[in-house]
Amino acid sequence: MPTLLLQTHHLDLHLRSTEDVLAAVSSLPPEHQAEISPEWLDRVRASPEPTPWTHGFAIVERMSEDMIGSCAFKGPPDAAGVVEIAYEIAPAHQRRGYAREAARATSHFALEQGGARCVCAHTQLADDSSARVLLACGFTLIGQVELPDDGLVYRWELPGPQT
Repeated sequence: MPTLLLQTHHLDLHLRSTEDVLAAVSSLPPEHQAEISPEWLDRVRASPEPTPWTHGFAIVERMSEDMIGSCAFKGPPDAAGVVEIAYEIAPAHQRRGYAREAARATSHFALEQGGARCVCAHTQLADDSSARVLLACGFTLIGQVELPDDGLVYRWELPGPQT
């Protein structure tokens, strides 16, 4: 497994390799593969080495050493210092606080070490579980926004200490 980058109370977050990311994408059903950004896949393939901004993290439950999900950024901070996070936990491991730990760790990494000024996330309008995760991590609901690929979603933000 690639270099350990972040740790939480129960989790180790490892930087994912290009091979791991591409294998994970290939293992998805075709309808899920169709939802993946071609631009992001191009960045993964073109990256000379894995980076948190492109490859994201494998979420490993420390006690069992099982990979239980992933969390990532949708790219590096933009010109305004905003970076977007995304995360997923395998169904068998949900409702244990792991999404909260991973989202908090990646957000803190972005704000404290990654030069971001604000972390944002988007959730589907009916996704109460992600809303609870983001609220527990200190995010504020900004409102509804229309995204080209996702339609109408909620936007959440966590400003850094300097903003």
